[in-house]
Amino acid sequence: MLKIWKIDKFFLLVFILLVIGCAKQEEKKAEPGLEIKIKTTEKIRFAYLKNLGPYWEMAPLFAQVGKYAMEKGITGELMGIYYDDPAVVPAGSLRSEIGISVPEDYEPEPPFQARELLPQQVAFAVLKGPYDQIAEKYGEIMKWIEENGYMVVGPPREIYLKGGEEIPESEYLTEVQFPIAKGY
Repeated sequence: MLKIWKIDKFFLLVFILLVIGCAKQEEKKAEPGLEIKIKTTEKIRFAYLKNLGPYWEMAPLFAQVGKYAMEKGITGELMGIYYDDPAVVPAGSLRSEIGISVPEDYEPEPPFQARELLPQQVAFAVLKGPYDQIAEKYGEIMKWIEENGYMVVGPPREIYLKGGEEIPESEYLTEVQFPIAKGY
């Protein structure tokens, strides 16, 4: 199972500010729980930092993204893209990108990079609870994908909808998305 990092207090404070900025978009999301649905995502401009190393040691990276967003007045959705399966890839070689959605014409300052995340069909669920328990549901989501005639065709993405120091961890909301296509 994928381990998720522990979040430091600075990140949690920054996260509250980011959640306020994406609150208007939450009504388009699924209800919390393991209700799995399919949708096509919208095109997103993504400003991000690359990471090589354990997924569960990324709190400083989230803090860096949050600080950058505050300094630049960016209020997009905070998200992570996870390229490797930690059950297969050594912890020091796990690849991920942590960033935030930005306006279409936004050009970040180094070390941040930006790219377009194109629309894609995804199976998704909004999970409620602590970040370190999110990955425990990945197997159930992947099983649902297979049982419904789909296959995973890209890395999972997590969008952090609700969290922060003022909110109990049991109330955190994270949308987990798996890019899918009909199986052959």
